[in-house]
Amino acid sequence: MRVAWMIGVLALAAAACEPPKPSEAEASTVAESIIVEVGANGRILWNGEEVSLEELERRAKAAAGTPTELRFMTNDFAWGARIIEVLERTGLSKSAYVVGGAAE
Repeated sequence: MRVAWMIGVLALAAAACEPPKPSEAEASTVAESIIVEVGANGRILWNGEEVSLEELERRAKAAAGTPTELRFMTNDFAWGARIIEVLERTGLSKSAYVVGGAAE
């Protein structure tokens, strides 16, 4: 009897320690993480995949209407300014801009 009681207490304690699961509405507002890197030679990477300036603009427009966390990294101010202009024009402007650390 005492063992059954302890098992019941342990099961309740385990259930209480489990974090709550997000509702469907909360799950749909989780931000997508996008990393845009610009190397010194103008090479553009979108989440590690090399893209053209036109493809960057297309993807940014598609992502602009969704909850998105954008991280932007560059080693080249001239190219970086150009890319920031494209991202802001598409509406993807809530960003964390980081200078340095971009792929070469």
